[in-house]
Amino acid sequence: SRLPGNLGTLHPQGNTTKQQNLLAMFWALLLFVAAATADSNWQINFNNNAGCGCGNTPAAAKCPAPMKLSFLGAQVVDSEATVGGVQLGGLSSLAYNPADNTLFVGADTTPGPSYVFRYTPILSRNGVSFQAQSVFTLNAADLEGLEFDVASGNLVFLGESPLTIGRASATGSVLSTITVPAAYQQVDVENLAYSNGYVYFAAEEGLTGDTAQGVQSFATRIAKFSMAQNQLVDEYLYVTDPYVPLAAVVVVDDNTWITMEKNWVPELGRNEVRLYKVTPSQESSVLGRSGPLVSGGGVTAVPPLRKELLVDMHSLLPGLAAVDNFEGLTLGPKLPDGSMTVLVVTDNNFQEFGPQVMEFAAFAIDY
Repeated sequence: SRLPGNLGTLHPQGNTTKQQNLLAMFWALLLFVAAATADSNWQINFNNNAGCGCGNTPAAAKCPAPMKLSFLGAQVVDSEATVGGVQLGGLSSLAYNPADNTLFVGADTTPGPSYVFRYTPILSRNGVSFQAQSVFTLNAADLEGLEFDVASGNLVFLGESPLTIGRASATGSVLSTITVPAAYQQVDVENLAYSNGYVYFAAEEGLTGDTAQGVQSFATRIAKFSMAQNQLVDEYLYVTDPYVPLAAVVVVDDNTWITMEKNWVPELGRNEVRLYKVTPSQESSVLGRSGPLVSGGGVTAVPPLRKELLVDMHSLLPGLAAVDNFEGLTLGPKLPDGSMTVLVVTDNNFQEFGPQVMEFAAFAIDY
């Protein structure tokens, strides 16, 4: 598939009939070659005129998604605030327990152990509130991923330094860990999703060698790992927007994921943060394939997961205090009308890089 921002669209000079005929012949030949090699390479040109189905570009905003996110509100947290004598900061992961309406908020403390704060989220169509309750420690350094397993009542966690994925009690006692594949231990992995015994995680900028030199987007694998079997069972090709790594993933249901891409983009002088609806598909499986998954010409080995833009955070200003370093993502409590919700939070890096906003935000999933 042609990646956004890499090669651009062919623009013929002039408008003579001869040139148009030559161009038509060229594209006919190109399509024939692409069809003939469809078993190994996919050649789909993404551009702003592609219309619906363009999935992997910001132009996907033009494509009406059956699912949409409705902004409910946001709440800024004072950078000097404390809970149980522990200063709030570095909030990088979220997990929600519907049984007692507890939101677990993980802090990426280095070195460990990491702190996990308990919050009570109160959401409605008229506004939101996040109330801090207590804090405990979890013996994982640089806590970057949290999920809550309703079936067991335990937390599933990801610590980045070193990369550790496992289960912990709802009070922070580590119960077990999995064997993370070696290739993922050599790159930055800061996201975690969980569903029905499987954990999903991905390198922010892809595994070493998966993206060819000169390609502006990142080709990353969303890994599916069976905790019961302690085994990697699949990997799906996901292509990010140019310069913007994959920050977080959450599983809504068997047919829907939500991803968050975010990064500071110097060329734009601002943070870019977007939420996407992603449709998992076996045709995007790259399990067992070696890189590169995206060539220098922007061609992918298999069709990447289709994604549709749900929210560009800049569209929410001034409802948000700022489009800052959003990292945590999870499903939250249902609204009184039965709608599911999505929660996000920013990591202020403990103000290490200057003033940054610490903020919760919530969305309703509407159809």
